[in-house]
Amino acid sequence: MNEGATTIPIAAVFLLHMAVWLICIAGIAASCLSFTGTWLISIAAVIAAWLSGPGFPGWITVAALLLLSAATEVIETLAAHWGVTSRGGSRAAGVAAVAGGLLGMVLGSFLPVPVAGPLLGICIGSFGLAYMVERRRERTHGEAANVALGALLARVAVLVFKTAASVIAATALLGGFYFDLLR
Repeated sequence: MNEGATTIPIAAVFLLHMAVWLICIAGIAASCLSFTGTWLISIAAVIAAWLSGPGFPGWITVAALLLLSAATEVIETLAAHWGVTSRGGSRAAGVAAVAGGLLGMVLGSFLPVPVAGPLLGICIGSFGLAYMVERRRERTHGEAANVALGALLARVAVLVFKTAASVIAATALLGGFYFDLLR
């Protein structure tokens, strides 16, 4: 054990190690549901940094994970706007796509399919509200559907990005943490 972990009982160290693992798994799961799980992984990094003392992950790694979390939020915000405006949509349609995704996630959670329900709700909600906003702007069906498809594709791309960022962050944190303990 490193210096930071020697002042607490071994059972507590074990429980904290389990907490790091569980928080990382929860972060990945949250990302799969369109939340930003890197924030949870950053919390796990704080616990791991405290446990490891001067070893990995250290506070520089914690800061890097916090920056990754913030960057993921910025990318998510910009992606919705880009997905809609790249296809000629309005800013209101971009906001509607984000709101529709959140509403769809909540309503989709009532479907009898545990993980697929919220994801399906996100996609339908993003597409549906962006489509409705563009139709109200007196666009044709094809134009509105094209803009809504941009919102949907941006939402899916962000979901993949957030999940990948969480998997990479968790793998780097856990791998480095335990590799450092074995040295």
